[in-house]
Amino acid sequence: MNPLIPNQATFFYRGKWNVAMDTVLLSILIKRRTSIAATDDSVADTVLNEACKVINNRFATSINCADVVSRLELLRLRHKTFNEVVRTPGVRWAHDEKRIIADEETWKFIFRTNPLAGTYYYRDEVEYSMLTTMFGLQHEVKKSPEVIAISDETEVIVITDSPVPKGPTHAKPALSPADPDEVNSPFVKPSTMVQRKTF
Repeated sequence: MNPLIPNQATFFYRGKWNVAMDTVLLSILIKRRTSIAATDDSVADTVLNEACKVINNRFATSINCADVVSRLELLRLRHKTFNEVVRTPGVRWAHDEKRIIADEETWKFIFRTNPLAGTYYYRDEVEYSMLTTMFGLQHEVKKSPEVIAISDETEVIVITDSPVPKGPTHAKPALSPADPDEVNSPFVKPSTMVQRKTF
């Protein structure tokens, strides 16, 4: 452990906000979002006002909607940063220990690429499940270079116990004609009846 890296609270909770306020804010936003079946992470003004009132009443603070919006941006950044840290090669998230495990060289690389990643040096993201519910899973979508052609041709297979003219047949393999210079698949003698397999 590096003593020069401050703890997580130093990064996240200076000034008006604390852990309980983040939990209440996310709970309100997720509850309202699911009640209106929102498909994105945008927040309506009425929901922001409601969140301000609830947080001010519960914690005896005086935050406004601008404070809530800036806090939401920080929460979004926390979610993005944590996902980036976990996706870094050589990093393992130990859920039971509630921390990120990586060697010192990997941490140095992470710190160079993202200065906010130091918040996860001692502890994982406390509100990860709520942040993921609010902002969604952020998977990288890789475009495939190959093109898949979809055909409009469909083949109808009729399954009956009666003979079907020119229908698919099941057959038993028979010996193929002997020709030492040629390699062929087994010769199949077609049957006249289509049979359905019953289990």
